[in-house]
Parts: sequence; structure tokens; C-alpha cells
Amino acid sequence: LKFYLPYPSWRWARIVTWPCAHLDWQHFFHNFKMILLLGPATEAKYGSFVLLILMLVNTLSCCAFHFLVAQNTSVIGAS
Repeated sequence: LKFYLPYPSWRWARIVTWPCAHLDWQHFFHNFKMILLLGPATEAKYGSFVLLILMLVNTLSCCAFHFLVAQNTSVIGAS
């Protein structure tokens, strides 16, 4: 069974990699600072696996919502 993909297969990786995009260096450093400040406490409370699952669910649900609402626009970053 073959599926038709309108884009090359590697482009589908954007579904889970879009939160890593940043508008500029200030945006990147602010996000990195917040991860350094809040990440260790969050991981200690919930564990690495639960945190990974929460991030994946959030990423996929936001991507699906954006696809339904605004298909012809871009998304930069998860902040």
C-alpha cells in the first residue's frame, strides 16, 4: 500500500521539530534560560519519560490545531 506524500518524506519531520525554531537570538536565549531555570525541577517532579510524553503530545496537538486553523502560515517556536 503506497501513500502519496505531496512533499519529500523528510519534510514531515517538521511536525515534531517546529518547536525548536526561533525567530532571533533573543528569542532563543530567553527560551533556553527558561528551560535551564524550570527544566530540572519539572523533570525531578514528573520524571524524564513523562516530561518527554507531555512535550510530544503538546507539540503534536499544537501542530494539528495550527494545521486546522491556519494552513497557509508558518509557526516559529513553541513559546
